[in-house]
Amino acid sequence: MVAWIKKLSLFLAAIIFLELILQLAAYFSPKFNYLLLREQPRWITDSKLKFRPDPSYPEHDKNGFRNEAVPTKTCLVALGDSQTYGWKVQASQAWPQQVGFLGKITPYNMAVPQYCPVQGLLLWQEAMSVSPKFIIDGF
Repeated sequence: MVAWIKKLSLFLAAIIFLELILQLAAYFSPKFNYLLLREQPRWITDSKLKFRPDPSYPEHDKNGFRNEAVPTKTCLVALGDSQTYGWKVQASQAWPQQVGFLGKITPYNMAVPQYCPVQGLLLWQEAMSVSPKFIIDGF
């Protein structure tokens, strides 16, 4: 009976140790976190918006938005929350990218989960920097 308890204790200690290692790896490596959990991006502080996605997070551009790169000029900028961001779907399946595919244009998705129309207004100048013909704020 004592040997069985020792084996069980050792097994539980190993599981707890492995969980701790995985948690630390996910914390220190955004790419590992993304591959392991497919969670929303980590945030960095922003003086104007309070927070924005971390640009080092996979599938995010240098501004922290979910695009391959920041365009110099685009036809469509999409602002909004998790629906526009494409939460729980591939980046190419988010509606701004689908509109771009159908209309043969390159959209710039500036949506972020948990953003509201106020953040959309605060992002207006940044959205205008890519000279869009249209800005859509999905809320």
